Amino acid sequence: MAVLRHESISWRWNDLRGAVWFGVFNGMDYALIFWAEQYIPSGLTAIINAALPFFSIVFACLLAGEKFTASKAAGLAVILAGVWIVNRPPLFLRAGKGCPVEERL
Repeated sequence: MAVLRHESISWRWNDLRGAVWFGVFNGMDYALIFWAEQYIPSGLTAIINAALPFFSIVFACLLAGEKFTASKAAGLAVILAGVWIVNRPPLFLRAGKGCPVEERL
């Protein structure tokens, strides 16, 4: 984007540190997930992949010094709620029984 805007790009470490951390952790987490997919069920892989934004926020606050704000807390809540919604037990199934709609048929 800076090139398109005809702006100069700073190559100082202080300016590039965030991009380097992002590249390292983004590449590392996907590499580990792809490696782990050989040994764990695909459902667990999906849960881990859905939780990656959660870990991104946590590591950004711990390692990169970002401030933990109310909007980030709300984002974490949305992420965790989404992972829970996707992985909760089905609403219409009871323990050991089929769907109530099927029982009426």
